[in-house]
Amino acid sequence: TTIANYWDKSIRETPSVLVQNYYTDINGSTVPIAVMDSVNFYNCIVHGNLDIEFDTDIISSGTINYKFVNSILKTTNSTSGSNFINVIQNPTAELFIDKSIQNYHLATGSPAINAGVSSGVLLDHDGVVRGNPPDIGAYEN
Repeated sequence: TTIANYWDKSIRETPSVLVQNYYTDINGSTVPIAVMDSVNFYNCIVHGNLDIEFDTDIISSGTINYKFVNSILKTTNSTSGSNFINVIQNPTAELFIDKSIQNYHLATGSPAINAGVSSGVLLDHDGVVRGNPPDIGAYEN
């Protein structure tokens, strides 16, 4: 998956991906989810024009079991620990061919190329066969 958010038409203050362990019901009450068992991201790119494009919002009475594996994240939060396995944080090399026109195919030299892990997904978003190892993101180079 590629989750890329470079919105520049107004102010954006929330990350592209926010995982929280509660919801607000129709009465406006906060309802905690005691345990979210698995929120897993394999071979994903989460990137955009904010400093933090992935974040969690966990209220004290619950837990979120999440994991990023062989993924690229734009965040100033720590990516150390067991939730993050082979994560490329804030790469400086260009990821995409042309994000200004939403072309999220991988640029030549993108750190996403051949950086994935086999996950059972055989084709990319265009129907191209995944390599071994696959690229990170929605598109195989």
